[in-house]
Amino acid sequence: MGVKLKVCGITELEDARYLAGAGADYLGFIQHDESPRYAPPSLASDILQWVHGPTPVGVFVNDDADTINEAVGTAGFEFAQLHGQEPPYVVDQVDCPVIKAIRVRHDASSGQLRNLFERYEDTADYFLLDTHDSSVWGGTGESFNWRVARELSGDYPLFLAGGIDADNVERAVDTMRPFAIDLSSSLESAPGQKSFEKIDTFMEAFQAAQADLEDTSYAPALILTPPPCPIPPLSLAQTPSLTTPATSAATAARSSRRS
Repeated sequence: MGVKLKVCGITELEDARYLAGAGADYLGFIQHDESPRYAPPSLASDILQWVHGPTPVGVFVNDDADTINEAVGTAGFEFAQLHGQEPPYVVDQVDCPVIKAIRVRHDASSGQLRNLFERYEDTADYFLLDTHDSSVWGGTGESFNWRVARELSGDYPLFLAGGIDADNVERAVDTMRPFAIDLSSSLESAPGQKSFEKIDTFMEAFQAAQADLEDTSYAPALILTPPPCPIPPLSLAQTPSLTTPATSAATAARSSRRS
């Protein structure tokens, strides 16, 4: 299974339909009315009636669970992305799968990030890492040090956001191996308005990154051929009886976690 693609900041039907045709897996609709990419539930609902394929995601900032659930029902969102400082009990009260966003400071350590993930791992279904900016909640267009979070992508279903574009998506995929790539401003001609040309350029780079990932992930089995050696024939006394049952045993352990 390859890396998924989520495009956020949808405000226009034409953009949503173009992205659906281009192969986006998730479309994000900002539910924070202070954002220039704000798409109220009624607008999102109107758009989604004419778009099929991608999973619709409502993106919320510091709303209570009742507000989130009402918007989810009105718009028809299938996922809720909580991009603020929502406590775990709010995440737990949301009626649909939740993507919990964690904003990464420039001096964050992998241990600090893991502590935040562990705080939400019993209530969130997915995580999203974005660059911290004290002036805005998202859409910064800036990346963070992906290597501090590399090991987390092996333990959690992770959306990677923050400054990803056609020029660095291959490095992002190779470094992080995330569940999904999330982007918004790098595909825009203006806030809330997607550029079809930028979408096409990005999709070409994204598909190339996917192909490279599949190539590096494939490791053919190594078949070792032992050197020839003489095998003495068995005497009748040494020949195994056809009535002697052959037995074998195998054990396997598999751990699972909520995803």
